[in-house]
Amino acid sequence: MLHPILATILVVGLTEVPTTAQGVKSAALAGEMGLGLVRLISRAWVYSYFWTATALIYLLLRHDVDGTAWNDVDRPEHADDTFAPEPEPSPVKDLAPVDPLAD
Repeated sequence: MLHPILATILVVGLTEVPTTAQGVKSAALAGEMGLGLVRLISRAWVYSYFWTATALIYLLLRHDVDGTAWNDVDRPEHADDTFAPEPEPSPVKDLAPVDPLAD
């Protein structure tokens, strides 16, 4: 004997399969999550496009004003003297070995 839902699929087709309220809620949740993901990706793209275009416009304007190459970006190097100096090694005192079994 066939399961009632399987029998309905075979007789009526996939378009009229009875659904439960939980199934409808799950499908709606999955759809909302998909739309939320698309919204998030589109907002991230707009944000990154804005800041990339802003940086490029700045470099082009700098080229127009200063005459520097648009791809000449300053990368400052760390100076060697900006960090604390290495500590001096302390001398090791010559200690006699300790016998743990001695009283």
